[in-house]
Amino acid sequence: MNNLQSYVTSPLVSLSRFDHPACEPHRDPSEECAPCYSINFIEQGSYTLRVGRRRWQMSPGTLFITWPGMLYRCEHGEEFPSDVSLLVMYADAFASELAEAVRLKPGRLAHVAALDNRLAYLYQRLKRLSKGDAEAMAAETLAGELFASVAGREECAPRRLHKSHQLTWYIERVEAARALMEADYQAPHSLASLAREAGMSPFHFARIFQELLGTPPHRYLVKVRLAQAAERLRDGAGVTQTCFSTGFTNLSHFIRLFRRTYGLTPSQFARRKDIRKTI
Repeated sequence: MNNLQSYVTSPLVSLSRFDHPACEPHRDPSEECAPCYSINFIEQGSYTLRVGRRRWQMSPGTLFITWPGMLYRCEHGEEFPSDVSLLVMYADAFASELAEAVRLKPGRLAHVAALDNRLAYLYQRLKRLSKGDAEAMAAETLAGELFASVAGREECAPRRLHKSHQLTWYIERVEAARALMEADYQAPHSLASLAREAGMSPFHFARIFQELLGTPPHRYLVKVRLAQAAERLRDGAGVTQTCFSTGFTNLSHFIRLFRRTYGLTPSQFARRKDIRKTI
């Protein structure tokens, strides 16, 4: 028998804590069939995972990944198992959409992945959500980032991880920099100014930001500005006005970036009523 305590539930994802009843003897099923796509962060305890003829020793620092219909067996060496996981479960339609977006090929989703600093960052943010600090939309966004981070990943030995206190320090500063770019996207941010706010050297800040968020600071800022530009165009703003009011300083460069991202020039985007409602 297992415990599943739900923290966040939405039509797209659910975030839960998985463990075993403390006083009830446990018997491992001979085989289990996964009902959906899921990613399980092992937080404590250990067990052996078997999929076909392959086997892995699951312990803190590993992720167990499933997809619908996947057959597996978990073997515990104790009568009262102590393993605990943070479990992210995906609705089938959402998982299919994510798989298509990242061009995941059939059979390329690993059974087990090793924790790296990017995954540790996502885990920490998801764990904060499990304490009720955010809404379901944040869980859906983070779950999407997590899926993209493990898709196509090869099974490998754990990489060098930041120490817990160091990772916490980096997360605080990266999140502050991200919030600053989202709130004040029109400002002339530079790598030097963002690094100074974070208390790091420009090189170190850029490396940590990309390592945790999966994209360099300048690309993140461009993404934020383009999203704001799309909103303004939806609301009927002119192309030139939109360009300069969202932090871009070169109109032709803005048009090229926008077309590369949305597949349409800003003026085409503004004219397409159907696109404006759905993008």
